[in-house]
Amino acid sequence: MYKMIGGDQREYGPVSAEELRDWVADNRANGQTLVQAEGSNEWKPLATFAELRSALAAGAGGGAGAPGAAVTSPAGSEARGGDLELGRCLGQGWLLLRQHFVLLAAATTLVWLILTASAFTWLGGLIGVVVAGALHAGLMLLYLRLVRRQPAAISDIFSCFGAGFTPLMLIWIVSHFLSGLGTLCCLVPGLYLKVIWSFSLILAADQGLDFWPAMELSRRVVSRQLFKIATLLGIAYLPVILAALYSGYESTVFFLRLFGDTVPLWHLQSLMEHRVEIAKFAGKLEMQQQLVLLLNLPFAYATLLTAYDTLFPRREA
Repeated sequence: MYKMIGGDQREYGPVSAEELRDWVADNRANGQTLVQAEGSNEWKPLATFAELRSALAAGAGGGAGAPGAAVTSPAGSEARGGDLELGRCLGQGWLLLRQHFVLLAAATTLVWLILTASAFTWLGGLIGVVVAGALHAGLMLLYLRLVRRQPAAISDIFSCFGAGFTPLMLIWIVSHFLSGLGTLCCLVPGLYLKVIWSFSLILAADQGLDFWPAMELSRRVVSRQLFKIATLLGIAYLPVILAALYSGYESTVFFLRLFGDTVPLWHLQSLMEHRVEIAKFAGKLEMQQQLVLLLNLPFAYATLLTAYDTLFPRREA
């Protein structure tokens, strides 16, 4: 038997696991809904209960609503999500950043410092890849709570180190690997994958979705307004894009100066002879890009989460 805290903060139950699964199927609860198992005094997110997780995978709700309340599910969010207005998202993102600048700058800098510091060693870099999804998802939740005018604290960036950690890790690794591979092979496929999966992390964190359902829902919703969302992301991340273009130019100039046009870049002996110089140049370029990302990320996330709140509505009365 279980008890549940509804969206109106009232307690419901006790009910059986089957009844609770029905509530999930009816979009009255989701992965973040607080549930207490019989014999326990601890309230935990519904997604942490293995016996209830199958109901979430079958189509969990998008809000932690009370029984009887109409709740927007992931599928419902897809059907009823609002039409994106570029000016409104950019304006609201800028306003959010101005109103909560200290909190957003501090939280973003903390996540950036953790991941940047971890990259200095091989083992740290591996750990950074594993935890990056949960850290960025927690950071997105902090922004989203401010967008929704809910209480938020810097500790929210660590809120995803729980039952939902694995889907977030997989989303981060798979999306970055495939989009990076697409960018190397041909620029357009890589950019396309980055755009269509741009809401995957926050969908998994906010709605308790598993790895692939979150990526698929993001793809389906973004595909319906692909050009508009791609334009929004292009504007929001413009400094990062310009920094990447500048890095490409600097790299071309560097290698032409180093090798001229007579030695192919893949000539192993030539690369080994200049490995120290190449490593210093690559490190300098990477640090420049990371600093630009740090400065750009607060506005980009404020805009992105404003767009998310429009495309994936919350519980409706």
